[in-house]
Amino acid sequence: MEITAPSSKQVKKAGSKVRKFFRGDSSVDLEGLDQALRTIEAYRAQFSGPLTRVNNRLRQRLMSVGSEARVTQRLKKMPTMLDKLQREPRLDLSRMRDIGGCRIVLDDLQELDRVHAAIVSNWRGGTEDTADYVRSPRASGYRAVHCFVRDHSTRLTIEVQLRTTLMHAWAEDVENVSARMGINYKQDGGSEYQEYMKNLSSLYEAVETGTPVPEGLADTLRRQRARIAHLVQRAERSG
Repeated sequence: MEITAPSSKQVKKAGSKVRKFFRGDSSVDLEGLDQALRTIEAYRAQFSGPLTRVNNRLRQRLMSVGSEARVTQRLKKMPTMLDKLQREPRLDLSRMRDIGGCRIVLDDLQELDRVHAAIVSNWRGGTEDTADYVRSPRASGYRAVHCFVRDHSTRLTIEVQLRTTLMHAWAEDVENVSARMGINYKQDGGSEYQEYMKNLSSLYEAVETGTPVPEGLADTLRRQRARIAHLVQRAERSG
């Protein structure tokens, strides 16, 4: 039986079932897993309309502050949602706030701050908190501002990512190398590549804020870059 509009309780239960199944819990059989996946897919589909509406409103906000930045959007893929459920055992699926997401890439920090202020000011439907990874970068070196807005019609939450061009280039590099190496480098870690990206993030931050580049950082990056290029080439040849 296909569920078209699952309740929060049903969504939470479906997420719990999937987590149990992948943990090897025998209380969830294949039929139970299939039903849970159908519920999650139905829940995911509900974000399509709100995502488009939020995208349209974001473009209006950009125009209001004279920004020519482009808004892109994405609906989180099912495998990514399931992976997140496994990585975060306490996560309630009905409270996963980045199923629908928009991204805006701005020229610099000043434009990012201006656009962020325009978005959270009197947003119809209301806003939630903001995760400021610009002022407080993640351990990985990831920098961006994530704000969360609600669609006024459904009250569903949509994540809005704001990045500068340098922040976006950094994140795209991580995505590309992860794909080439077959390893998820987006999570915090201490591999050679991740250490290199942490240092590169520090360099980009210094450039964007106009602060001095830490002593020795440029030389360290040159050595690390050569080593990373060698590792990637070797992995691709062996793959």
